[in-house]
Amino acid sequence: TYRALAIDEVALSRILDADCIFPSGQLRVGSEALEDVVNTKGVRTVCVARLFIAHLQRLLGVDPSISLHDDWQTTSLIASGYAHYRKLDPAQSRKVHLFELSC
Repeated sequence: TYRALAIDEVALSRILDADCIFPSGQLRVGSEALEDVVNTKGVRTVCVARLFIAHLQRLLGVDPSISLHDDWQTTSLIASGYAHYRKLDPAQSRKVHLFELSC
């Protein structure tokens, strides 16, 4: 599983120091809540709802997704949309960093 992030040098240092990435896509509910969604709605409904990400809250009540991708190409492409270079303050620029995660 891979995670690519468009981040500045300070954020990169924090990740390397912590030896951990805390993505904004972390689960916002506990495993019990997710188990309840799967048990009441079914795996098929969860999968279909995931295709319509803008409607997850309405369809399921919670967002069961996390921001991780199996291939480096997908996550790098997403992160590249957040990358930028600041001419006036290069230290605030965001480069894309690719991390391979062990889950």
